[in-house]
Amino acid sequence: MAPILPLAGLSVSLSIDAVAVSLARGIALQRPQAKHILSVCLYFGGAQAIMPLVGFELAKALGAWVANWERWLAVLLLFTLGGRNILNSIKKALLNKAKSPLPPPSSPSSWSPSAMLPLALATSLDAFAVGVALPTLDIPILWASLTIGVVTALFSALGL
Repeated sequence: MAPILPLAGLSVSLSIDAVAVSLARGIALQRPQAKHILSVCLYFGGAQAIMPLVGFELAKALGAWVANWERWLAVLLLFTLGGRNILNSIKKALLNKAKSPLPPPSSPSSWSPSAMLPLALATSLDAFAVGVALPTLDIPILWASLTIGVVTALFSALGL
């Protein structure tokens, strides 16, 4: 049996960014419906459950190479994503276009797969990194992924 307390803490901490996005979308909606709750549960919980598996399998496939370069890969990934966001913000400010690339959460198109999938993937990048490190915690990957996904789904629904 997996250590419950570390897994619970890990699951809650990984869900926080998805909860923040759900909370913001819920505020904009004012009255979430069942389809919105189901959407955040499936997208955010699903992405958080799948990404540790992807990270685990990638680490297993690349083995020692990932172990030697994991810190630099994380730095590169975060620097690239952060730099891209900063450049996009500057570009929008310079062009004086403060519009969001996504439609407002109250519009039906903001709940489409093309709107929800990028949000789900963006909030689950940390779960990918956790998948690489999970074997060191001696927690079975399937149990961990399921727990992370369920906790994120429940917390995202509460956030909405």
